[in-house]
Amino acid sequence: MTTEKPSWDALHAEAADWLAAMDTGQASRDEFEKWREADPRHAAAFAQVAGSLMTLDRLKPELKARVAPVRVTSRRVFVLAGVGAFVAAAAVGGFAVATAKSTLATKVGERKTQRLPDGGLLQLNTASKVQYRSHAGVTELWLREGELSLDLSHGGGLCRLYAADRVAEFSDATVNARLRGNLLDLAVVTGSCKLMPAKGSAARADAQSAPTVVQANHAVLSGATESIVRPLNDVDTAFLTGWPKGELVFEGQTLDTAVAEYNRYLPNRIVVADASLSGIRLGGRFTTRDPTAFLQALHQSFGIRATDDGEGTITLTK
Repeated sequence: MTTEKPSWDALHAEAADWLAAMDTGQASRDEFEKWREADPRHAAAFAQVAGSLMTLDRLKPELKARVAPVRVTSRRVFVLAGVGAFVAAAAVGGFAVATAKSTLATKVGERKTQRLPDGGLLQLNTASKVQYRSHAGVTELWLREGELSLDLSHGGGLCRLYAADRVAEFSDATVNARLRGNLLDLAVVTGSCKLMPAKGSAARADAQSAPTVVQANHAVLSGATESIVRPLNDVDTAFLTGWPKGELVFEGQTLDTAVAEYNRYLPNRIVVADASLSGIRLGGRFTTRDPTAFLQALHQSFGIRATDDGEGTITLTK
């Protein structure tokens, strides 16, 4: 028994519904992504609808002179009219098709580097996932998990980074973005960026929500209700720029913090079993791939013992 696939007209109408729902905040980006990735034809239909609308915007003056005006009574009608305009736009001068997203992902302890189509350098940290695409002079990235570093300091045009219901917009900048649960921790090393609630988020519905401007050598921790900007010192910058080189740089962090960072890169965990050790402050530069030198430094400097339980977990005790 075979199931008849929906027609392209039906797929275009469905894609138009998704476009309208996201534009009005009635659907989340995650819901849309599930629909789009469920079938390659979904992605193609949406690209065609989005492309036709972009082309229609560019051709408004010419179309106005050649096509009788149509009264639009709702966003839904306007979007569906865009589907019909697909053919008209192609006849007038071609149409733009939104490019598909590429995905870059890393396993625990792995790092990857990717040169973006616009020339920007994308680096992805351990256990992370990002999707990206470049279209019409704009690079878009969606940080799904983990942490990334993006260097657009040598040009590359406009970039939009989506994460934790936020969108950061910048160009000619170097930024580091990390997801901390439902929070986005965004550091601007060079240049500047503008951080805003993403469409459809609760904060975007608030008319008073204004963009947060983050200058070089500053970071912002952004949640559902507020964004807190803080300056970066030399210690912060050394830590942020260390992981792309496979290094963890500690300058005054507590043992608890250092262990939590190391555990991001290790298949087996390090556990601080003695609570009296948690607040010890550390310094040093260590590789993310192997904690041996880190554990030896703990023993030599503080007499801390590292014991393997035989199943891979390393326990720290006095």
